[in-house]
Amino acid sequence: MAPVSGQDGFKLPKGYFENFPERIAKRTAETNPVGEKPMGGFRTPDMYFETFGERIQERLSKKDVRVRRLRPLQMIWIPAVAAAILLLLVWSPSSPSPALEFEDINAEVLQAYLQTEEFDVTPGELAENLPLMDLAMEDVLDRAPEARVIADYLEDYIESDQELYLDSNE
Repeated sequence: MAPVSGQDGFKLPKGYFENFPERIAKRTAETNPVGEKPMGGFRTPDMYFETFGERIQERLSKKDVRVRRLRPLQMIWIPAVAAAILLLLVWSPSSPSPALEFEDINAEVLQAYLQTEEFDVTPGELAENLPLMDLAMEDVLDRAPEARVIADYLEDYIESDQELYLDSNE
């Protein structure tokens, strides 16, 4: 901010404030003598209220005033048409999305989901509901799990080595 200089741009005549209250009182007495009521800022023309009723009656007797509706009937249909067009655009039948197939599911995402979610289904019940008729032998043989996946499974779900050698005849 710039420093303030000694000059501010306003100048007063010499002796302006000497006898200031007396000059104000003198000026007020000249414009508003003691016996008169002070005049407000608003004045009405002479004979305004005496002829007021006649002027109002004259204006009311004229009946050539056109009445204009605030909302014409055509304006009511415009929002309705706009809403109908909007609904047609939103609910218009678009091209059908392709049906998802089992092959579209990412195997790692499915495996992670099945491992994190707790189901009340045993692996035996899950195996009973597999559609084995749709599987071909090539599908099973071509997709053999890697050794790392088998080792991880055995580490996570098998508590002892004896469970690996269970005899099904027992």
